[in-house]
Amino acid sequence: MASPYVVESHTRINTTGLGALPEDILYLMVREFIPNPKHIAKMSQTCRRLSHVLEPLLYRADVLWTKREDEPGDVHSSWPPMIGLFRKEDRTSTGGWSIESRRSVQHLSALQWAVSKSDTSLRTAVARKAIRAAKFYWPGYLDVFYETWGVVTPLQLAAKYGMEDTVRELVEAGASIDARTRHDPIMHADQCPFLKRFDTRDEPEWPYNTVNALWLAIWCENVRVAEFLAERSEDPGDDWKGGLATPPMVKLAAYYKMPSVIKILRSRQYESNDSYGILKGTRALELAAANDNNEETLKYFLDRGEGSVERSRAIYWACKFGCAANLMFLANYAAPESRVSLAAKYMGSLLSSDKFLPAVQLLIGDNPMKEEQSREISNMLDTVTFRFFPTFIIELGETPQEIERRTKRNANIWAPQMVRYLLAHPNLQLDSQVRDNVKDYLEHKEAKTEQDPEVCEDTEESLDDESSDDEPVDDPRLFDERLEDGYVDSRYPDDPYLKDEYLSNEYQEYLRSIREAPRQK
Repeated sequence: MASPYVVESHTRINTTGLGALPEDILYLMVREFIPNPKHIAKMSQTCRRLSHVLEPLLYRADVLWTKREDEPGDVHSSWPPMIGLFRKEDRTSTGGWSIESRRSVQHLSALQWAVSKSDTSLRTAVARKAIRAAKFYWPGYLDVFYETWGVVTPLQLAAKYGMEDTVRELVEAGASIDARTRHDPIMHADQCPFLKRFDTRDEPEWPYNTVNALWLAIWCENVRVAEFLAERSEDPGDDWKGGLATPPMVKLAAYYKMPSVIKILRSRQYESNDSYGILKGTRALELAAANDNNEETLKYFLDRGEGSVERSRAIYWACKFGCAANLMFLANYAAPESRVSLAAKYMGSLLSSDKFLPAVQLLIGDNPMKEEQSREISNMLDTVTFRFFPTFIIELGETPQEIERRTKRNANIWAPQMVRYLLAHPNLQLDSQVRDNVKDYLEHKEAKTEQDPEVCEDTEESLDDESSDDEPVDDPRLFDERLEDGYVDSRYPDDPYLKDEYLSNEYQEYLRSIREAPRQK
């Protein structure tokens, strides 16, 4: 069977020009004796005629050269470098031909190079020629991994970049949809906003994991590609393969606002791995609440009974990440008889910003308030003023560094409208001392805001990035220096609520024990 890549004109002998070899001789010579696509590319650069004759051999050589370099091995091992070439026609308005239009890309096949390009016409032209050559000479070419961004196949790369047309062509050509590869979140931390957002430890212990094309499409928010792959994937779920787990795709799709993908996965009985690393014990409903304007996904889970507002921590996650729209939706969805208890339970988070005031007004409203609920809100208001700096922090066993970080975070909490609303609420019974303390705190903060508006600015960064200050709060030596007598935070030199005399007796005892402990040299 003749190759479909043989140019018809190679059978005709071109005798124009002195010293010009016939095209068929050039074609056969290159095909039989020059296997390296890099050398073929150099030959084709000599003139436009050779480029036309040798183009089919370029893709053939690229496929066979990749096959020769491809050695059997585990998916998680380092693959040998692969050399690929591509051809790009660059015709000027006068019909000229640019010698710079052909380049050599190390460690990439022509298909892999094409997938990474945003130029649709160029990507489609090169990818189709490479796929056609792969189907004829070596189908394994479609599933070769390469080391650039992790170790991924062309289909995984196309899913990452959202190249829907290329994804469809690769799947129709027989590329493996469910091929998995290892992903190292530590090495690619800058590409892991999803994991970084939910693990604020100084040295996160993210596990190595395996990912496939569907996971990458969801992670990179390519909805149409994710829907296409979810309908065709035969992978049973986020099970463990090769000692590595796949991060739960349903939770990932919930966070990235893809209810359509979740519905497809659920309809195919997709099994989600709920024991994965830092997301263990976290429900998909809670992750959906952590990304604002995600009401459709929240409604999907709540309507199906996959979690509830009362039994989950969805309100906490919405407050933590500043999702006011999600919070309002959850407050509306909560049962009327449980709204006041939810407000009391999460008042510490709700007090972080005035943009949560509409949700608080909906939760509390004119509903009667029990004594224990009123006491919870009162204690939290007192906590914000630093008069009752929480004894529970010591009981939780937090380290001095964690206490310092929490103190600096709480110092930036500034929701005056929320505080005034609570002070004026007729059903909230506040102790007179607490009421006076809160009023003093409001007056002090308002005065400081007039002097320096940026000091009490309500920003989400103060909650999302607790260690964003210039001074490294995690340095034990720095913390010891801050515990010296008379220390006042330099950012708030006039704030009396940061001084020791306003802290609870239990907390002062804790500070005293740290001061008296021998320092490590």
